[in-house]
Amino acid sequence: LEEMAAAGLHDLDVDDLIALKSQGVTAAYIRDMRATGLDPSVDQIVAMKVHDITPDYFRQVNSMGFQVDTEELIAFRVHGVSPDFVQKVHAMGFQGDAGEIVGLKVHDVSADYVKSMRDLGFQFGIDQIIAMKIHDITPEYVRQMRAEGFKADTDEIIALRVHGVTPAYRKALEGAGLKVDTDQLIHAKVMDVTPEFIAKARSQGFKNLDLDKIIALKNADVL
Repeated sequence: LEEMAAAGLHDLDVDDLIALKSQGVTAAYIRDMRATGLDPSVDQIVAMKVHDITPDYFRQVNSMGFQVDTEELIAFRVHGVSPDFVQKVHAMGFQGDAGEIVGLKVHDVSADYVKSMRDLGFQFGIDQIIAMKIHDITPEYVRQMRAEGFKADTDEIIALRVHGVTPAYRKALEGAGLKVDTDQLIHAKVMDVTPEFIAKARSQGFKNLDLDKIIALKNADVL
């Protein structure tokens, strides 16, 4: 208790004390980590010790060009962000902040994947390529959608995948007499516009319905 108090940790509860003691956290370790400029909480101190984060590791991360806070430092260590990985990210044409670098590592965004998407004509930032990877947008998926007539940019291809827009859905709307482009098709799916709803609206005497009118009817809940 005196050692922890001397290191600036006061009002510790039993769980805090057990965690610090069981992980071998010493006053010297706390002082060394705070000397880097970080101001970690008790939980963060324990996490840093668990993952063998030292002042030397902190300096190594700084040498990669990042000024990280405690949580970012822990994330770098936990996910194995290395100078080699950062160099690969830069070689992909990205710079990225600490959070974006961790995101690329967590979701296993590789140089090959980035190249395959660029070869298909997509332009994107880090958040977009991570979203594409998260939602399993593959070159095969893109080629399949293009073969079905979908001309989508980066945000549209992500939205098509996220909202489950399929060629069958588009054909169903077209069969109901609704002609829409990719952006309108996504909007229709988000608003749960179905062929059945379109048919119901027309059966009630509504004619010359475009997508905006159909959505207005749906939102009005008059059918």
